[in-house]
Amino acid sequence: MQLTSLFTLAFLALGVVANPLEVRSGPSVEAAGVSGLVAPPTHGEFSAKGAVPAAPVVTTGTTAHPGPTLHPDLPSPLPSVPALIICSAQTCLGTCLEFALSSLPLDTCLTSNNFAFASALAFSPTGAGFAFGVFAALDGCATAAQLPTVNTCFNLLLNGLPQAYDEFFLA
Repeated sequence: MQLTSLFTLAFLALGVVANPLEVRSGPSVEAAGVSGLVAPPTHGEFSAKGAVPAAPVVTTGTTAHPGPTLHPDLPSPLPSVPALIICSAQTCLGTCLEFALSSLPLDTCLTSNNFAFASALAFSPTGAGFAFGVFAALDGCATAAQLPTVNTCFNLLLNGLPQAYDEFFLA
């Protein structure tokens, strides 16, 4: 009887360890590395969709932190200025578009003109962070996830699952 109870307890413990349950809700990002970007991004076009909705989407004073050294597999030439690079597939694969950050207005919801993207990278030629946040968004920018570090490719998720985004903003 005790052996059966110990076996049952051990089996349940292994099941808990092998199958962790993680609950995620809302938009988020997961680091994907930068080695997947295989083709130089093309210059993208964007359109303004209106003002970014008020908090809780945007927290005042958010700052992207300095990122790691660039991976040697990144294509050449890379942008010579800070840029947002969005890609049609996860891990910065597929077709990628580049937007110079200096051309993007702050606090304005922007669309990538019907280009759905599954991953994004906030590129900094020097590796320094920005004094503003870079966000991927959905739903008129009401649903958004910040890219927390520069020079790191992030897969875009919604409720823990891969999701194609089609909007972005700086705040």
